[in-house]
Amino acid sequence: AHTVFGRHGGASRSRKAARLATRTAALLRWARPRRFDLALAHGSNDLALAAAALRVPALNTFDYEFATVQHTVGCRLAWRVLVPE
Repeated sequence: AHTVFGRHGGASRSRKAARLATRTAALLRWARPRRFDLALAHGSNDLALAAAALRVPALNTFDYEFATVQHTVGCRLAWRVLVPE
């Protein structure tokens, strides 16, 4: 089972930012009452932002080193970052 939060923002930077905000807000509404102890994501900025807002430790993983914007947000907010060797 899974829950989908929003949609991809496409190529437009402004639309990407808007979708990031709406997905993060939806994730916050969903996660807050569940009181998670840990957040784990594979390159999700939405999860990193929501975890930071909820003060939940976050782990971020990724396997593509060229997604620099994604890593700038997710890795700065993560408690730990896991990457392949």
